[in-house]
Amino acid sequence: MGNTAAVKRDLVEVASHLSRLGFLVADCGVLSARVGQEIVVTPEGVHRARITERQLESVRLDGKRGREVKPSSDLWTHLVIYRERDDLGAIIFAQPPHATGFAAAGEALDEHVLPEIVLRLGHVPTIRQEIGGSESDSLKPHLRDSQAFILMNRGVITTGSDPWEAAARLELVEHYARVLHLARVIGRVRGLPEAQMARLVAERFAEEGGRNR
Repeated sequence: MGNTAAVKRDLVEVASHLSRLGFLVADCGVLSARVGQEIVVTPEGVHRARITERQLESVRLDGKRGREVKPSSDLWTHLVIYRERDDLGAIIFAQPPHATGFAAAGEALDEHVLPEIVLRLGHVPTIRQEIGGSESDSLKPHLRDSQAFILMNRGVITTGSDPWEAAARLELVEHYARVLHLARVIGRVRGLPEAQMARLVAERFAEEGGRNR
């Protein structure tokens, strides 16, 4: 949530970084960061690896930028999350291959196999859009308990205090999905023992100031 110049620099650098990793492809994916009562967001139709600071757009939290933002747009989902979570400074929607494979298969990332992932990510819910509802409506019940979300048939959303923290969480989600995929190919997934999981959850709860996120 820094000054506009610093936020724009971070967004451009993060977009380039995630493009090199293959998490952003062509002009797909949306990166945004909050600056006061506005968010700075990546524009439509621009390759994410080649975005410049001058191409980034500013949008008010009420969705105005000279015209209404369509409720079905990816940008609208970002705005809804910011309104629900005033502690957040950045949001990324991307399609890292393994995690998006889980999204396309409708599979949840709910097999806890790595202590580091439990501590750094917590629960990663799979969001299925409600019939007759919007993606943002389906997200709302989970926003207070999670920092990363698998969107069924869409990709991954991660949040953070700044663009780099949101990007780090995206990398962790993809790493998590890749490890689970490889374990399933090998033929067996061994989850963490219940006692260890309980200790990790308690530790994360304490680190987050009493919030289980």
